[in-house]
Amino acid sequence: MTEALPGGRQMRRRQQSGEAAFPNPALAAKRNASATPQPPVLPKNSFPRLSVDGSGNVYLAYRTGTASRSPIGPIWHGQLVYFDGELLGGPVEIPTADGLADIRAAMVALQANAMMLVTSTDHRQAAVPGGGRRGNEGINTDLYAADIAPGSSARPVKLKTVASAAVEPAGAEARAEAEQVAKMRAYRMPVGGRNHQLLRGEFHRHTKLSSDGGMSDGPIIDAYRYMIDAAAMDWGGCCDHDNGGGHEYYWWMSQTLTDAYHLAGRYTAMFSYERSVRYPEGHRNTVFPQRGLRPLPRLPKTADDSPPCPRQTRRCSTGS
Repeated sequence: MTEALPGGRQMRRRQQSGEAAFPNPALAAKRNASATPQPPVLPKNSFPRLSVDGSGNVYLAYRTGTASRSPIGPIWHGQLVYFDGELLGGPVEIPTADGLADIRAAMVALQANAMMLVTSTDHRQAAVPGGGRRGNEGINTDLYAADIAPGSSARPVKLKTVASAAVEPAGAEARAEAEQVAKMRAYRMPVGGRNHQLLRGEFHRHTKLSSDGGMSDGPIIDAYRYMIDAAAMDWGGCCDHDNGGGHEYYWWMSQTLTDAYHLAGRYTAMFSYERSVRYPEGHRNTVFPQRGLRPLPRLPKTADDSPPCPRQTRRCSTGS
């Protein structure tokens, strides 16, 4: 079923040719000046959900990313493929399902060969540009239902034996990185009569909650799983712009998942966000010691190209 998804066959060809293997030193050789090497474009399909109707037809609903953005973030759509035991149908676009990445459709079998999907949309494609950080709070989430009927009952499934996949051992680069991480974690630095430990982490990760990063990092859970599993970080924070543009639900989601991915003794998830103020104030990574603190309020913007200290006051304010 994977190859039937958008871009699936293209991805398979790249994997077989080695083009999609990472790390790929050839990408760095081809990069433009002052640019990072970009990996090949692969399909962004995620958050699958399986269901079966009364006759045995199998349905797979999933979220797929697009290159489009809206004023409140990147745009993900819902799609569905179905299998009747012999033929694979789709993909079919799930109507009115544009929104966040991890919005999974609820699936209910209505009859022998039909499925109803209930999904939601926040109408982000209808958001008006230029509304500011809180200018799009009028965008509400609504529920919609769609019926999918293949038109035929499931056919007898023909199974065949498939050899078990062999798990390859970690390559030399992965082993070397793991050894370096272990060496850093074991190192102790004596300062002032106390031993201090090096901890690896990052405060600047963007997710689906930031319009300039959602198609790169995906959902918050992907960012945390990457920092924990792939990068072997000791601490980190999902530093989205103003905790998702100041939206109440996005702030709650960030707070909840930061708690969920705190692994005592293994990984410290930080309550942080990127305070995104226009020039000349600039952007700051803001870190809080506890849960429940809201994004800091915006103060009146300083005039462009103004001096660090207004001349009429003769001294700088200690406020921020």
